[in-house]
Amino acid sequence: MTADFSIEKKYWESGTKVVAGADEVGRGSFAGPVVAAVVVLPRTIPLVKIDDSKKLSPRERNEAYQWIQENALFWSVAESSSTLINKIGINIATQSAFRRAIETIARDIEILLVDGFKIPNVANIPPNRQEGIIRGDQKSLNIAAASIVAKVHRDALMVRLHEQHSVYGWKNNKGYGTKVHTDAIKTHGITPYHRTQFVETYLSNNSNKKI
Repeated sequence: MTADFSIEKKYWESGTKVVAGADEVGRGSFAGPVVAAVVVLPRTIPLVKIDDSKKLSPRERNEAYQWIQENALFWSVAESSSTLINKIGINIATQSAFRRAIETIARDIEILLVDGFKIPNVANIPPNRQEGIIRGDQKSLNIAAASIVAKVHRDALMVRLHEQHSVYGWKNNKGYGTKVHTDAIKTHGITPYHRTQFVETYLSNNSNKKI
């Protein structure tokens, strides 16, 4: 399945002008923030490949990201840090990142398409103006564009953090629980950028080693 404008078109044909897509990246990572983005593309077919960010090569993602920055009608990105995730939990922290990204341009959005589920308590965009779409980043070009923006933004951040904590291999694993990363946690412990509950659950399930 390749993302296209078929979902957006059903709204455009009913008179809706501004349809946005929103997605997040990093929800299941052991370290680093969760990042949410919202994008409104022009109605013309993009001049680069825009699809689910996981399907694109790094070069394709970077090309698409540059094109989105230069051509999107609106776009915004927001983070919820590991500190916030540790304090309030991943679900609420993810919703917080979504809301901050969306609310930056909320006054311009008529319909919001979200990968997965609707976002509660978004200013100016009640649930009846949202549509949660399972695997939305594979179906909607606006959601796919948001997934690209969120991933490129987060990947760049994790590469920068790798320079401070290189033993965890973040430039390659982007904070996810690879063997290199989990072995480094067992040897060196955790950093302020780690999600303590995620790590403690992993260690409890796999080695019973406390941190």
